[in-house]
Order: sequence, then C-alpha cells, then structure tokens
Amino acid sequence: MPITFDFQQFLEDGARGRRTLSEAIRGMTASACGSIDAEALTESVLLEPRLIGWHFGPASRAVPIEQLLFRILPHDINREIEVGSGESGAITLPGIGSVETALPNARLRLSRRSGENAFDVRGPGGPVQCTFSERRNVPGTAIELIEEMDAVVKGFLSQNIGGHEQITIVRARRELMANLSRALILVEKHLPRIAELLRRSVQAILLFEHPTLNSFAALQMHGMIFLNVRRGATVLFFVDGLVHQGGHVVFSEATLERQMYFKVSPDESLQTITGRRDGRTAYEALHGLYTECALLEAFSGLGRADLDVSERQELAARTGFVLRRFRTDMRLMQEHAKAVLSHHGEPLFEYFAEKLRHFDTLAAPDTSDYSGHADDFDFSAFLKQNPGWQASRRSLIEEES
Repeated sequence: MPITFDFQQFLEDGARGRRTLSEAIRGMTASACGSIDAEALTESVLLEPRLIGWHFGPASRAVPIEQLLFRILPHDINREIEVGSGESGAITLPGIGSVETALPNARLRLSRRSGENAFDVRGPGGPVQCTFSERRNVPGTAIELIEEMDAVVKGFLSQNIGGHEQITIVRARRELMANLSRALILVEKHLPRIAELLRRSVQAILLFEHPTLNSFAALQMHGMIFLNVRRGATVLFFVDGLVHQGGHVVFSEATLERQMYFKVSPDESLQTITGRRDGRTAYEALHGLYTECALLEAFSGLGRADLDVSERQELAARTGFVLRRFRTDMRLMQEHAKAVLSHHGEPLFEYFAEKLRHFDTLAAPDTSDYSGHADDFDFSAFLKQNPGWQASRRSLIEEES
C-alpha cells in the first residue's frame, strides 16, 4: 500500500511550532528584561539557544539577560551593562562573538567603544584587559560553532546531564572542521530536503569529548546539538550526527504540542507501557522512530555520493546498525500503538511502519554483530567485532564499481 501521509508537509509545518516557541520566549523575555521592546525581537533572536537555556536553567544567577540580548540593545558609547564571564574568562555575546578576559566566572561591566566590535571591560578594581573574537560559524553556513563553556551552557549541562563534569568542549581542529564541512556539503548536495530543515532549525553545534555520553539535543537548549567526537569523527559520523541530533530539533518543533499525539502522557515510561526494560518515555520513543527513519533516508540518499571505499563500508555498517534498531523499536511500539497514540499520532506511526517495510525490501541479508553499540555508532569498534566484514565488503563494493 503506498504511503499517503504527507510527512514532509508535517515537518514543514514545524514552522508553526517555531512561532509558538518564539512567542513563549518573547513573553518570558519581556518579563525578565523590561529595558527592551520585546515586540521588536526577531525569531532568530528569540530562538537563540542560550537565551532559551537562560530561561529554562540556572544561568540567570551567573549571566544577566542583557548580556544575551546585547546585539539588539541600544548601544550609546560608554553605556555599561553587567555581564558574566565563563570558565575561560570569555564574555559570550550571542550573535556577535566573545570578549576574552583573564577573569573566569566573574561579574564585570561591559561597554562598547567607538567601532562596531570594540569593547571596554571594567571589574571591581578598574579596567580589565580584553580582546574580541568574532562569532565562529561552520564554514559556508549560519550555524555557530560553540567553543566556550559559558555560564548558560555549563548551567544546562549541570542541571540535565549526568556525568557533566567529564565533558570537555573541543575546539574544532583542522581535521574536525574539514570532516564537518564535507558532511554538510554531502547533506546539501544529496539530501536537499533534510538540508533545508536543518538550515531552518539548527542554530549551533557544540563538539565535546566524554568517555560514555552519546551525542544529544535537548529542548532546554533548543536549536543547539551536542556531538561527542571521542569515538572518532569521520565525515559519516558528522552526517549521522547532523541528521540524528538535528532531526531531534526538527521533530521537536513539529510536535511542540506533544500531548496531541498521545492518549497517555507523553512522559509515560515506555517500560510501564510495554513491560520491558526501557528508560525512554513514550514521546522519546516516537522521536527515536523519526530519527531512525531520517537516518535511513539519508544513508540511502548518500548511495549516490562520491565516497571512497572505506566511506562506503562505513555507510553500509551504519545503515545496518540503524535498520536493526528501527526494526526493534517498531516491534516494541507495534503492540501498543493503538492504546498509546491518538488519531494524530497513529498516522505518524503508520508512516514509519510503511517506511520500514520499504527499507526492508532494499536491505541485503546481514549477519553482522552490532551488539554493545550506543546511539553513537563506533565504526572502529564494529570492525573489531566483525573481522571478516571489511574484506568481504570491500570485494562487494569493488564488484559494484
């Protein structure tokens, strides 16, 4: 039976969710900062991830909201505002860049001098030496690359992420930037619909290292994705991360009114629903089906890309891993879908079920060992688990070529 649900339109309608979220942030910002005209704030300002994080986290104790809105404040020469520096001493100004000082975690006074990006900083003892660094974007995009553990990011991590003390933010080395940039080029060229959604919804990327955490995204810092590069950051790792974690951002906007998709609470434990051990909620499980579906769409689209043999091997392994997870999650939800999902949620589930049937018809038999992998698939570990796989896959790719 052909797929009749217009899923692309469903995602594009996520623009309504963006408007709803931005209006909520507008009201909260107006209450928190009476010195601004909240009605004049644009969507890009309102959906700045650190502004959202400020409202939903403990950062207000360390960073005044005027600092996060600095780019839209009236800037009379020598007019000072109170600011807070981060762990490295940098004063983060979203949309502009950072003013770097040698005073970490300090309350300071900031003013703009004559010139667009010229600043003065003053502490309790007088003037503070500072330098300015412009906001860094991923080359060729408007996506900001976060390289500073500022107070908002730190507050979000400490409140929401277990083991956050072991997170180290990674400054983008040349190899990382080259792989991330190429991943974005591949997405733009071969996955135009996904690229359009990512351009709309993803505002920032933070690269980090942690021994066990998966990459993630969260509504409390909506628009920012966090990618753990510890296990190796190949081009396909970044494609996976952009589609997967960026997909969470996209899907969150499309399903902002979460309850309308469920008969039960969206926060109901999946373990309670299914009787099987699972730490996710019903809403998180639906998110998972979307990201698995999106990844398989993306990997299928990259079959036409100009990849070398090792990249094609990695693509095949990632496809097999996600397809196996998609099957498992669909089976888990299948028995309970009608009891859990509303008349809005059921068409989504049926769409995912039909897409799985489609991907299953394309899949070759696969007896690979995928055990022990977290959400962040580790291709190097996979090759060690499957010592004969690389040679046999190379042969197959060479025959196809």
